[in-house]
Amino acid sequence: NCHLATSFLPRLELLCEKSLGGEGPAGAVSPNFRLWLTSYPSPHFPQAILENGLKITNEPPKGLRAGLERIYRSDPLVDPAFYEGVANMQAFRNLLLGLAFFHCVVVGRRLYGPVGWNIPYTFNENDLRISLRQLRMFVSEAPMGEDVPLAMLTYTAGECNYGGKVTDGKDRRTLMVLLSRFYNDQVVAGGADLAPRAWAGTASAPVPLSSADCLLLEDSPYLSPEP
Repeated sequence: NCHLATSFLPRLELLCEKSLGGEGPAGAVSPNFRLWLTSYPSPHFPQAILENGLKITNEPPKGLRAGLERIYRSDPLVDPAFYEGVANMQAFRNLLLGLAFFHCVVVGRRLYGPVGWNIPYTFNENDLRISLRQLRMFVSEAPMGEDVPLAMLTYTAGECNYGGKVTDGKDRRTLMVLLSRFYNDQVVAGGADLAPRAWAGTASAPVPLSSADCLLLEDSPYLSPEP
């Protein structure tokens, strides 16, 4: 997370030049040594390090199809114990699918510039991952026969995890309205249209029974990004 230590980056550049650029004593650095650095896009990142290193980018998927596919094939949903080890399975699966849709929607709105968000927020997989773990925790701890604590789930996801990055008042209101479409009693019961145009002739979105079954959701043309 080099973008969080911008004051150290000039010293890092100097250390790399001396140690890895051949200016240090012979044999000081093993030929098998590798330095891995991670960072969000930052104007403070040393250009010399970028030019002399191998670069790997990790960009968010475009569209609901690619977004859902990545979510259900990534940590923690690839772990069967996480996905299957909940007593109230129906509520968990329904809300999990709703949260996946919500994440794809808030990330996808950035493509529309100020029409999507007044400020371009950096919603990412970390926001989704902590929300998924909180969802599992709250649903698992809810006694059987009692309602899922939707108010707590809405607060942690909307006000803390995602909303903690939102500084514009209207953006915050938009975020909470979007979340209310995916965190509600109708979604818990499995009777909500998460994408009304995506499943013509069906009463509600099908709930995946596994990560592989979720990919069946992508057969709809409305889940594909338009050219």
